[in-house]
Amino acid sequence: MEETDFYLLKMNSDGLLEWEMIYGGDDRDVAYSTIQTEDGGYIITGYTRSYGSGNNDVWIIKTDEFGQTCDYSTNGNCYMGSSKWVRTYGNGLNQIGRSMVEFVDADIDNETKFAILSQEEHNSSTNIGLYLIDSNGDGFAGSVEMHDECLNDVSVQSWVLSNFGHTWPSMPEADIHAASVIWNFVKQYDMNGLINE
Repeated sequence: MEETDFYLLKMNSDGLLEWEMIYGGDDRDVAYSTIQTEDGGYIITGYTRSYGSGNNDVWIIKTDEFGQTCDYSTNGNCYMGSSKWVRTYGNGLNQIGRSMVEFVDADIDNETKFAILSQEEHNSSTNIGLYLIDSNGDGFAGSVEMHDECLNDVSVQSWVLSNFGHTWPSMPEADIHAASVIWNFVKQYDMNGLINE
């Protein structure tokens, strides 16, 4: 595969180029989504093969209003404050950042965060991934699994949150009773999220 890079440009209202930036390494890096952020900068997501843990990893680049970011050339990650940072997220399989949105978390001091949806390939199946990222590029990830053809033609959507050490409510069988699965999962824990003895 040929080498590709992320490419970001800004044009004025007359269609004239104001600036352009290229981000990437020595392998294939592909951008899928870009938004302008509330601080006047930009955030880009897609995937990188130049950095990360192997294959395609989600790559997120946060820039200032001029497209400038920090030096990620060592490992694809860097940090220079909330306006300039770069992060890779992956596990050696294939993860591709597809789209994103900026939002304010009212539960945590109205903190700005980003939600990034990704394509996640696991064991020859493709799932949807969710990455919740704070304004410094830190966050946690999960994936969504669909279980079709359950009782009464119900489909069950399972969120797998990788930093929490358990799955909600993953089942390998295609034919499950969702209410029973959810109750059997929930009854293991007390009100503090600890497993009941």
